[in-house]
Amino acid sequence: MKSLYFSATLRDAEAPVWRRFCVPMDYDFAKFHQVLQILFGYSGREEFEFVFDDPKLRVTSDVDLYESYRFLKSDEGKHYLADKEKEGYNVDMSVEVAWAEDLPLDPLTLKHRQFRYIYDFSDDWTYDIELVDLLEDGPALPELREGLGNAPFEACGGFSGYYELMEALTTPEHPDNAAIRSWVDEMGYHFYDAEEVNQKLRDFAESLKK
Repeated sequence: MKSLYFSATLRDAEAPVWRRFCVPMDYDFAKFHQVLQILFGYSGREEFEFVFDDPKLRVTSDVDLYESYRFLKSDEGKHYLADKEKEGYNVDMSVEVAWAEDLPLDPLTLKHRQFRYIYDFSDDWTYDIELVDLLEDGPALPELREGLGNAPFEACGGFSGYYELMEALTTPEHPDNAAIRSWVDEMGYHFYDAEEVNQKLRDFAESLKK
């Protein structure tokens, strides 16, 4: 079975955080997002998008963004834009917007191999994605091949909040250690474990068959 072999690297992290992994070639961007969530230990609570610079494209789960784009592409929206231009406003419509469940990975990622994955628009976790190879006889299920580092937790206030949280979590004598540890457990966060990740990827693939 054909599969796509990707790398994903967290941008701006102090220590390297990356994964190399395979996904079936027939996945769409919504399934690809779910694979990335498992790879980096996220919960899917927040919105996401994939950003391509060439072509200018945003593949999104943001309902407001997608509906606004659809409106502006409609006849009514075009009249609205024309009125705005007369008023001196300029709306950039050079960026296309696609709904993640509507867009397959192939053929877009085969032609445009480098793009970004942004998760949680408040904390703005940005991953640089690259298609490394097309595997003619690849795994039938999504599969982690190798990786390094723990991804930041969700809802922690970006990198500054994450590093403060980690200092408290890894310092037993820190006054907030017990509270932070309890919060981490309650939120269901896990540190990177390749075997656990691959089991969750297998479970995810099986869930798609139901």
